[in-house]
Parts: sequence; C-alpha cells; structure tokens
Amino acid sequence: MQNGINHFTIDHAKDGTFKYERNYKKIDDAAKNCGFFCLLTNTDIGSSEVLDLFRRKDSIEKSFDNLKNHIDMKRLRTHYSNTTEGKMFCAFIVLIAALEMAKKLSVYKKEKSMSKVALISELEKIKVVFMNDGKRLMNPLTKTQRTILANCGFYEDDLKSYVNN
Repeated sequence: MQNGINHFTIDHAKDGTFKYERNYKKIDDAAKNCGFFCLLTNTDIGSSEVLDLFRRKDSIEKSFDNLKNHIDMKRLRTHYSNTTEGKMFCAFIVLIAALEMAKKLSVYKKEKSMSKVALISELEKIKVVFMNDGKRLMNPLTKTQRTILANCGFYEDDLKSYVNN
C-alpha cells in the first residue's frame, strides 16, 4: 500500500512498519518561492516604500492593540458624540506620541535590552510634588531617566521648566 502524504511517499508494510521517501519535486515546488512574495498596489510609490509600509503593518496593529488594552479604549463609555470624538482624538494623539517615542527609543532599547514596559515604568517614577503655596517641585532625575528623555529630545531643564509653568 502506497500513500502520498504532503512531501513524502510513505510505504506501509503489513507488519505495521513503514518506509518513507522524500518527494523532492513537491519539496522544490513548495520552496521555490520561499522568501519571495508579491505586493500589488495602485499607487505610484516605489517598491521599497511599499515594502516598508507593509512591514510597518505589524507595528500599526500592535499600536491599536495598545489602544484597546493599555490606554483603556476597549469600551468608550460615552453617551454623546462630542465626548466620543474627544476621547478618540485624545487616543489618536496618545498613539502618535507612543509611536514617536518607540521610534526614537528603538536603538536605546536594543542597547540596554529594555522592554517598552521597563522604559515606561522608569519614566513613571518621575515625581512632582505640589506645595501648599502653589509651587511644584520635581524629584531629581536618575541617569536612566535623563538618558531616556534625551533620546526623545528632552532634557531635565525642559522638564523643570514645564513643571514650574
């Protein structure tokens, strides 16, 4: 009895044993396009830009996952269209900021083997104390916090100026 399963030819013997042989033609046919694919578009942009956009698709999908799971956008819990539009606008701004931050910190994350969660956790440690007289004081930044902010184009003086205004 002979069976062709996937990319092998299998011979079953009456005693329950079997022998198999690779079907090199089927294997070669399946592998001939490995690593190659076709992207069709109706725009005038170049092939490298199309490929770049296609590869960014995963990060875009992860961004929407972040909106739903980490920025509490699963349920809008709004009753008026103006409130819904306002909440969506704020979420969009947060998404833009998060993507920009991820882009600017990608090299730093690789160098320090830090996850996005660890980076955000480090920045969440920045504390501002509100005094009774209306003044605000900021705890000194750690070296890691200063480095993260510098990679985003901010410096401790910028943050202090923002806190005091």
